Amino acid sequence: MSSAESLYADGVRLAEALADAGTTVELEVWDKQVHVFQAAAGLLKEAGEAIESIGGFVDRAFAAADRVAADIA
Repeated sequence: MSSAESLYADGVRLAEALADAGTTVELEVWDKQVHVFQAAAGLLKEAGEAIESIGGFVDRAFAAADRVAADIA
């Protein structure tokens, strides 16, 4: 999320509420980026870094889901 987003404060509040409810939350704030700056991967260094970070998040989320599924089976 960009620190310049018009809904930045809402995003922070949502992340805090999810954490307070016991949900695992990762909120990354990218300073002064434009909306959907990740679409500029290949042009902006920060966009590529954000995409890599998103990929890491997805990997961790699927690994956690696999552990839960294994516990249920």
